[in-house]
Amino acid sequence: MNTKKRIEWTGDTSTVAFVFSFVGEENAEDIKFPAYQAYEKRHPGALDNLWMHYSENEDAWNSNEVDLNDEQIEQLKVYIACVNDWYESELKFFMAMNSRWYINNQLTEWNPADKAGLAEFSNADDWWRLKNNSNSIVSDVIDRIDRVLGEDSYLLNKLSNLTYDEVLEIFFAIFIKSAPYNYELMQFTDDEDDLDIPDEELDGINKFFSSNVLLIDFKNASDRYRSENSKP
Repeated sequence: MNTKKRIEWTGDTSTVAFVFSFVGEENAEDIKFPAYQAYEKRHPGALDNLWMHYSENEDAWNSNEVDLNDEQIEQLKVYIACVNDWYESELKFFMAMNSRWYINNQLTEWNPADKAGLAEFSNADDWWRLKNNSNSIVSDVIDRIDRVLGEDSYLLNKLSNLTYDEVLEIFFAIFIKSAPYNYELMQFTDDEDDLDIPDEELDGINKFFSSNVLLIDFKNASDRYRSENSKP
């Protein structure tokens, strides 16, 4: 499994438009990602100019209707690198978000020589098991699905009717790799194990997952964790 890249530039802006909200709108000097700061040092203001291009053409970015020049693509890849750096650094944290059976297997199989990694994983596991923390990410994801697909959408209602472990497994599947996903493995099936996503909603759900927008909500969760664990 490649743990170093979660997203790549494929020529489709709809799959990476989220990176601007992911990195944030802060002043350049306040953005903590090393890839961003390294590029900003070499090309002051360039990344902010690309952010403005996105801000002024948000609908076109989200529907893959913008043409980027080579310089803009270079800048976009810096934003993408920020996401991938975060992805690699937070792998253990999100591994601990998974279902209880997965956590127990990981703890059993963990290399005993990796005491620091085990401690990090165990601390994250403890954090996720606190109801407020797990409820926060579920609430964030449900709110986003409501805004994008609607309160009566299949996806919102399906997640609302799954068990805690089932939802966490789905979230980990979304974190660990890009769409397309195996919807049968994500239990988007009926009593006969046939895919039960309505035909009229399938395209919208596919686009929603392909947009990678849920990584914003996942980052917010990891930011909360890091903030709480940095306190003296």
